[in-house]
Amino acid sequence: MNIPPKIKAKVRQQALRAMCCDSKGQLTKNGKVVLAYLRDFCAADGRGNAFPRDATGALDPLGMARAAGRREVYDLLVHMLNVKLEDRHNLEDGLQ
Repeated sequence: MNIPPKIKAKVRQQALRAMCCDSKGQLTKNGKVVLAYLRDFCAADGRGNAFPRDATGALDPLGMARAAGRREVYDLLVHMLNVKLEDRHNLEDGLQ
């Protein structure tokens, strides 16, 4: 059976929302913990190093590609979860 790509995308989005959101579509505590961690790990808050350098101080092209890939995945996830920009910046993992 061949499932259309739009249907597959919708199922993936529903699965992600089921993992991270409550019945009202709001992020759960666990969803916030995960997104806050990913925001930091993917340098999506602007505080990370999107332009890594190697041991000589030159720009590291592989490191830049890795950082860009991480950011792209984070952006995809928050888009699929429909998280507003201001909510992305105000995420706290609650793990003091």
